[in-house]
Amino acid sequence: MEVRAGDTIAHYHVFETLGEGGMGVVSKAEDTRLRRLVALKFLSDKTAVDAGARARFLREAQAGGALDHPNICRVHGFEEHEGRAFIVMAFVEGESQVAGQAGATRDPARTLHANGSMAPAASPSNAAMRVRCGEGTKFGRNTDERIE
Repeated sequence: MEVRAGDTIAHYHVFETLGEGGMGVVSKAEDTRLRRLVALKFLSDKTAVDAGARARFLREAQAGGALDHPNICRVHGFEEHEGRAFIVMAFVEGESQVAGQAGATRDPARTLHANGSMAPAASPSNAAMRVRCGEGTKFGRNTDERIE
């Protein structure tokens, strides 16, 4: 099931795809019940058929849902629509670190590694920088170091 702008998944209206990686796709959407912006994370079509990947995906949602910290993206829920599981997360406004690093000499991956924010699948294209304060965000984890 490919998620596209304009799709309605359960009670979420999808606006755009924010990023794609080897494991999945994250889309910006509106929760039409609560009238707030959210990020929906789906496993890719290829990964969704792997039982082990689906189990890890559920554990990721459970782990994220158990945490409450200002530097970790809040998980609102784990839902299923037409047999496809997805994680509902807080939407954090920003741009990818690749876009924010255009012309910069600093290596974004090195920055994330340096302060312990690097996840195994981290890459500059799926790390976001918050526009207001310039904090780097990877999988909802913010760094204390400003990206220059």
